[in-house]
Amino acid sequence: MGSTSPSARREPGERVKRLEKIVRIAEGHFVAASNRPLSLRDLCAATGVGKGTLYSAFHLVCGAPPMAYFRKLRLIQARIFLLTSEPSRGRVKQAALNAGFVEFGRFAVEYRKAFGESPSSTLNRFQD
Repeated sequence: MGSTSPSARREPGERVKRLEKIVRIAEGHFVAASNRPLSLRDLCAATGVGKGTLYSAFHLVCGAPPMAYFRKLRLIQARIFLLTSEPSRGRVKQAALNAGFVEFGRFAVEYRKAFGESPSSTLNRFQD
């Protein structure tokens, strides 16, 4: 009979709390990064855990991998910006940059996939 590792002896609730804490630390790093690019390596360094633990934490707490979760948050931020902006030249580009996208074509594709319309359609939604 082998000995049980300390992590295997933890209560399930302790594990969940630990994984939730990892996600909250990563979210704080995301907020601090603002619109700068964010990598998986950055998140692992900020949380002090490896990739596997980071993925486990995000799947349990958020139901998505970490980079997909943060990409969705940035797209939501861009959508809010577009919905609350007056339509003018450069607003879509500004929304993309504010959301951390530097490839505008990729931004448009991801945005359409997430919201079912182009960023310019969102920007012009309330125009007569």
